[in-house]
Amino acid sequence: MRVSHRSMVKPVAFRTMGMMKLPTVFRLNLYTEAFVKSFLIWIASLNNARFTFGEEEDLGSISLSAKKTIDLRKTEKFKELFDEGYLRGGHVTIRHGSDLINFRIFFHDTRVTFTSFANEEEITFVADALEKIAQGREFRGPKTILDKFFA
Repeated sequence: MRVSHRSMVKPVAFRTMGMMKLPTVFRLNLYTEAFVKSFLIWIASLNNARFTFGEEEDLGSISLSAKKTIDLRKTEKFKELFDEGYLRGGHVTIRHGSDLINFRIFFHDTRVTFTSFANEEEITFVADALEKIAQGREFRGPKTILDKFFA
């Protein structure tokens, strides 16, 4: 279900499930280290990232934005911050066939906002992939396999 206001989702979803006598759905947990690592493998490019830090750190949060053709995952600053803090979310690009899909993801809220036009097939593709990643499945594209082979 997609709505503009997050506060509307739960009441509408639970009322609809009750009226249709559907079983209660489970909430995906996208806020685990395993999910985040698998998600970073799946995406084509990380364009923006937001990190939070523990109470013992001086920083509360920090945001990184990539220049046009840069994938943040390949930068030293991202690697350093990824080791020190927790990636809360970011703006990513994925490939679906010959199309590029851009969306912003917030791991803790289990929320995705598309930032480029996406049709129903592409939205379903992203939702299904997030569910599969949360279940522990891994996605490795041909480029990733070739990169590891020639590394």
